[in-house]
Amino acid sequence: MITVKSANGLETKTETTLSVLPDGATFLTAGLTIDLHAPMRAGEVTIGAEVIRLTGRDATVEVTIGQRDRIVSLATARQVIRP
Repeated sequence: MITVKSANGLETKTETTLSVLPDGATFLTAGLTIDLHAPMRAGEVTIGAEVIRLTGRDATVEVTIGQRDRIVSLATARQVIRP
């Protein structure tokens, strides 16, 4: 469940599943790095995710959080895929 709260106090909740794994597959997190580049402020935030590598055995995903046209945080997750 994702909850988004706007600057004027309105909340929107949405259920979202984001996955590139085959149906029924699970994963174990093998590595996670988070780089914090700048403090976040109240206001609009953008979140982007990109699959950097996907094989039958592992996946690497990069997530960016941005605000005011700059990246405030960058995370990379490496996952071992289990069929």
